[in-house]
Amino acid sequence: MASSWRVIMKSVLKRAWLLLLVVSFLPLTAQEIRETVYDRYTLLQDSQGASLLGPSGEQLFSQTLDRSREALLRIGDSPLLGGLHMMVVRKEALSLYSLSAVSLQGSVPLLKTAFFPHAPVVFPFRSGWALALLDETAALHIYSLPGGEEITTLGYEEPLLLVNLSETEKDGVLRLRRYLEGRYRRGSLSASDVVSKRAPLWNLPSESLSKSSLKSTSSYRGMDLDFRKFLGFGDSITWGKPTPNDCYIQWLQSRIDEWIGEGTVIKEGVPGESTIMGLERLPTLLLQHRAKYLLFHEGTNDIVNFDIPVETTLANIRAMLETALSLGVQPLMTTLIPRNGWFGQGAFKDRELQICQGLRTMAKELNLPIIDLWKIFWEYPSSSGGYYSLMADVVHPSVKGYHLMGDNWYQTLRALPPEAPVMKLEGFFLSSSGTLGVRISWSAAKEADLKEYRVYWGTSAGEITNLYGPTENLSATLSLSGSSTVYIGVRAVDQDGNVGPLSNTFSYTPRRFPKPY
Repeated sequence: MASSWRVIMKSVLKRAWLLLLVVSFLPLTAQEIRETVYDRYTLLQDSQGASLLGPSGEQLFSQTLDRSREALLRIGDSPLLGGLHMMVVRKEALSLYSLSAVSLQGSVPLLKTAFFPHAPVVFPFRSGWALALLDETAALHIYSLPGGEEITTLGYEEPLLLVNLSETEKDGVLRLRRYLEGRYRRGSLSASDVVSKRAPLWNLPSESLSKSSLKSTSSYRGMDLDFRKFLGFGDSITWGKPTPNDCYIQWLQSRIDEWIGEGTVIKEGVPGESTIMGLERLPTLLLQHRAKYLLFHEGTNDIVNFDIPVETTLANIRAMLETALSLGVQPLMTTLIPRNGWFGQGAFKDRELQICQGLRTMAKELNLPIIDLWKIFWEYPSSSGGYYSLMADVVHPSVKGYHLMGDNWYQTLRALPPEAPVMKLEGFFLSSSGTLGVRISWSAAKEADLKEYRVYWGTSAGEITNLYGPTENLSATLSLSGSSTVYIGVRAVDQDGNVGPLSNTFSYTPRRFPKPY
């Protein structure tokens, strides 16, 4: 009887799994389109929130998209494209995308590209029309319409230079955003000047978009940081949607309490935040909380924000991490959690994989620890429930998934070695054997779980590996024999046995006067 029951349950679960796969590929409904492009849709409302689309707009919005291959980029209104329309990109094959404008009059093919088109906008140009868009590297491409012949391409060394193209004015002026001196700023260019390359974007007149009074963090470098504070920074996943009272923040807090007795995990997550918004928000929070550790998980919303190229997302993240490092903060990076259902298909999946690979490369370049959450979630053992057991919806983890995140943060934190002490020479003495000895001291490590310090010496600057002795004190005396020059340094060690980097060093010769090193 028990065996028959197991067979029945396996059959039911198999059918449920197949149903889940079918559901994840159903066409995108009008309500889902509204939720997907809420930031663009709200631009088509009046100050009281009433829809400006009208009956024809609502009818257009009720059309469906193939969620496995199509993505809605933006909503526009151009007589060339049939009035009110939706810009839709379709993934045709590997490295082949088609862009079209869908209106109530039908679908107008615009062009095909080997890259994902971002922020497309149609504008008056000379005696006709043109289409401007960005590729994943934030290079600007301009095409003639109709026909889709490429007029020009402008690439830049700084991927942050150009963020998106907003709707244009009637005289063919492109309104842009660029990154300058730590802020995104508004600017505009004549379309003719862009095409003729007479007006480089870095000479744009600009107005800051920043609402913050903080202009620079340079004057705060060297500030005191609290080694018992852990700043969780990100979007709705850090906020804890849909279980804000039982997300990774609370779970990690309980683990921190068990580890060091007292510690504070700070929740600074903003639902819907893009990396552009995060770049503006993070510096103030770093100065406000003065936490030593930054738990960084940002970029999920950029996946479905087609105004933001992948290279711009990565450049935004790098700028945030470098700001933290400049203040002495220790960032811990992660890759993005795989998005479920239709969010994981077609262009969305391509962008997510590119961002995750960029984050892995960035961690190596900045020498930062990284938790590969994409791999941890996607490859979660089926015997333990698999990936879907970790997700509450298409974006956010379940309580089980949040606890898994918290455990990985915790393990990564515990594996961090202590920081290097700062050593100084206190003086010399003559030992009973007639050898010149030395007294040294060093700064106290602020590590919350410090165990001891270890004094090392060696006969060359590159090999200071001989252990003179461990101590819990902040000073030591050394009496070494021989006539060769010796080099001395100190390392801190935590309770888990993680040995920190070597302090500053100095050299002296036991039978001669010392010289600074």
